[in-house]
Amino acid sequence: MVRLFPSLIASNLLTIEKTLHHLRDVCSGFHVDVMDNQFVPHLAFSIDMVNAMRAATPLTLWTHLMVFQPAKYVQKLALQEHDIVSVHYESAPVEELKELFRSLQDRNVVASCALQPLTPISVLHDLVGCIDHVLIMSVSAGFSGQQFLPHTVTKLSELAAFQEQYKTDLGVGVDGGINLATIQEVSHAVTDIALGSSVFFGNKPEEKLEQFSKVI
Repeated sequence: MVRLFPSLIASNLLTIEKTLHHLRDVCSGFHVDVMDNQFVPHLAFSIDMVNAMRAATPLTLWTHLMVFQPAKYVQKLALQEHDIVSVHYESAPVEELKELFRSLQDRNVVASCALQPLTPISVLHDLVGCIDHVLIMSVSAGFSGQQFLPHTVTKLSELAAFQEQYKTDLGVGVDGGINLATIQEVSHAVTDIALGSSVFFGNKPEEKLEQFSKVI
């Protein structure tokens, strides 16, 4: 089963609470970007705002940290069991990442390693046993509305080979440029998909989510 997570950064920011309520029956949860204006050149969603969203919906929250010093953000997140927290491999030294991912696992939260489009799957060898999930970025992190990068589909097959090598069963997410055409290129190889402007551009996001559900 592939789970769909509308990405709230692309929604009407003035009516997020209504969006959480309105879409709760047509998605598996919500994807939330946190940006620090350093790791990526944008600033978005404070931890207080993420925690307010967490309190406003019973569904899974998938928090994507596009930040340096991710540990200081994680310790302030109000998480519930089975939430997903994606931390970028590129954001901290490996030993710090290992400790951070283990701390998430100790909280029964899905420890997810996010990889930029040019970061190879091979870096995950250092994190075997510390992660539960991998987020493949199909656009460069930090910019909504980008075009899907076709070469990232190859990374999904490389990740499948990695999982076979280590006999792991990791969740696999993809984020960036997903529309009704590109979703069919990735849905066979993923468990979780973040959907941004393709859902929220224009009207009736619930109908668009239902369309996505029909093609996966």
